[in-house]
Amino acid sequence: MKTTKKQAGILTGMLIMAGTALVAKEDCCVLCGECSYTPTYTPTYTTTTTTSSGCVFCGEGSYTTVTTVSGGSKIYPDFSKSQTLSGSFSGPSGGGTAALKVGKISNKGKVKVSATLKSTGGKKYTASVTVDADAASGSASGTLPFSSKNVGAMSFEISADETQGLVFSGSSDNGYSMESYEVDDVDVDDEDNEDNDGVLGNYLAFSVDGGDLEAPEDYDILSDLLPMETSVTVNSKGKWTTGSAPSIKYKKYKEDGETYYELTGVDDENKTNYSGLKLSFNSKKGTFSGSFKIYATNEGSTEKKPKLKKYTAKVSGSISGSGGSGTATVKIGKVKYSLPVTIETVDAD
Repeated sequence: MKTTKKQAGILTGMLIMAGTALVAKEDCCVLCGECSYTPTYTPTYTTTTTTSSGCVFCGEGSYTTVTTVSGGSKIYPDFSKSQTLSGSFSGPSGGGTAALKVGKISNKGKVKVSATLKSTGGKKYTASVTVDADAASGSASGTLPFSSKNVGAMSFEISADETQGLVFSGSSDNGYSMESYEVDDVDVDDEDNEDNDGVLGNYLAFSVDGGDLEAPEDYDILSDLLPMETSVTVNSKGKWTTGSAPSIKYKKYKEDGETYYELTGVDDENKTNYSGLKLSFNSKKGTFSGSFKIYATNEGSTEKKPKLKKYTAKVSGSISGSGGSGTATVKIGKVKYSLPVTIETVDAD
C-alpha cells in the first residue's frame, strides 16, 4: 500500500500527540487513563504487641510492649487506581464515619467521587459527583449534592499529603463537616518502649462527659453508673476487651416490719463495668466504636418499687497517639444528646 505525503504527515502528527499524551500527566496516558506510577509510600497505623519472658515456674521476668506497624491500602495520589478514603463527619445532631470512594481518572481528567456518611444512630447519607482532577498534584474539588433535608450541598477538597496519601475535607451550610482520619508516624526502633507518649498502650480508660444529660420528669440520671475511667484491655492481637457487666436492678427487702428497696449490682468488685460498656477497635482505620447503657431512676419520687429506665448510647471515635476521642449519641425522651468521650492509655494496676 502506498502512503501519500499527506497521510504520512497525519500519521506523524498522531504519533507526536500520542507521545505527548503519554508524559503529560507523569506516566499517565490521557487517552486510556493507564499509569505506570507506583506509590512510594503506604499509610501506616499504630498497633502494639505484648510479649513476656521469664521463669516458667515462678513467672518472674520481663514484660515488654513493642510498637509495630501494620500496612494499609496503597494510596495513589495521581488517581491512577480506584480507592476509598476513610474519615469522620459531624453535624448538628451528632456524627459518625465518612467514606469517600474515589474512582480512577478518565482520559478527560475526571474522577467520580462517591461519599457515604454513616451516623452512630444508624442513619446513612450518600451523594456522588464527577469532578475535574489534577493527576500531577493529586488534587480535586467540587460539591457533593447531599439532600437539602439533611446534610445539604457539601463543598469538598481532596489533596495529596506527603505522609498520608490522599486526604479530604468538606463542609455544608447545614452545619455538617467531614475530614479524613489523621495517621501518626510511628517510631519502631524503641523496642523497650520506655516512653509511651504517642503510642496506644495495652491498658486503656474510657470516659464520657454526661453533665448535660437530663432525665424524664420524675426521674434522675444515675451518673455514678456512667462509664468514667472504665477499664479497657488490649490483647496481643489488638482486640479490645471490657470487664463484665453486673445486673443492675432494685431488690425488695423486709426488715423490722418495714419494706424497702435497694439498687443491687453496684457493689460487686469483680463486675465494675456498670454501664455494660462494649468497644471494638479497627486498627486499619484507627477508629473505635461501641455502646453503653445510661440508667435513670424514679426512686426519689415514689414510695413504691422504683423503676429503672435504660438508654443505649452509641459510641464512635478515632485514635491519635496514646489516646483518642469521639462522641456518644443517645436519645432520652425527645432529646438527642451528643456526649464527648475519651480514651487514654493508663498504667497497669
